[in-house]
Amino acid sequence: MVALKADKETQRRTRRPSAGAAAMARLEAEGSPLQRAFIQRVMTGLTRFAKGGDEAIAAAMKASTDVGTLAYVASELAASPAVAELDPMAALLAAGAKTKQELLERAGGILGVNDVAGLLGITRQAVDKRRRAHRLIAIPQGHDYAYPAAQFAGSGLVPGLDQALAAMPVQDPWMRLEWLLTGDDELDGASPLEALKAGRTGDVVANAAGHGA
Repeated sequence: MVALKADKETQRRTRRPSAGAAAMARLEAEGSPLQRAFIQRVMTGLTRFAKGGDEAIAAAMKASTDVGTLAYVASELAASPAVAELDPMAALLAAGAKTKQELLERAGGILGVNDVAGLLGITRQAVDKRRRAHRLIAIPQGHDYAYPAAQFAGSGLVPGLDQALAAMPVQDPWMRLEWLLTGDDELDGASPLEALKAGRTGDVVANAAGHGA
């Protein structure tokens, strides 16, 4: 009898919807017409992708975040000839999203503003002030910002990075992050991040000053 009750409890928990599923159900039931249309369109695309089988799903699930999984799915769906014919821009947008996600993974993930404040020992307002002054690489995330982890070391920024960012004319955060992580012949093939960690602050500052100038 005890075993039977346990089995029923297991089945009940298995059938219980996840928080994400419950939130989606609420949107479908109570959301605005635009929200419902959005959910329907997204679910149509996700269902089409899922029909590709477990191998395709496993590849998408290798991403470390939900955004990464969605970026992978979008890029795969956009590669369809039918989609390319109906929406030529879809492939470009999907490829851009996938590239950005891969860049964030190369950067070791992202930190929220509160995490950065705790790491640097300053207030959230002080983090925002540094972001507005372009002294931190901050990626827009909805109504907030995320901070690639690679720019931090110990309890502060990677030494010399603040000088390099101040010297760089380019202010687009994605371009700054790509610069930081990409090997450069002027730095003997090292990335600016690697060069900074090797103590080559002067070389990196000079490289940054000429980047995009």
